[in-house]
Amino acid sequence: MAEREELALHISGTTAMLGLIGTPVEHSQSPAMYKHCFQEFGLNWAYLAFDIPAARAAGCKTCDGLGMLLCQEAAFRLYSGLEMAVEEMRALLYT
Repeated sequence: MAEREELALHISGTTAMLGLIGTPVEHSQSPAMYKHCFQEFGLNWAYLAFDIPAARAAGCKTCDGLGMLLCQEAAFRLYSGLEMAVEEMRALLYT
């Protein structure tokens, strides 16, 4: 995977917080993907990954990356009223 430039994350009292809760989460590309998308749309939102080992013990399940992306796209559209740049995010994930 090509090395990507890290973008600064600015969080304030008006930032909408979204996230991934589970274990393991360190492999997730979602925070970088969403950061790019939020910046493209000028949204004051942040998406963070939280490694919570108790999530597995509580019976939380995982799904494959493509299934997750499709669900996230629908949720993003419903929440924001905007179309998510799925192809741009897919390119970020596979470059």
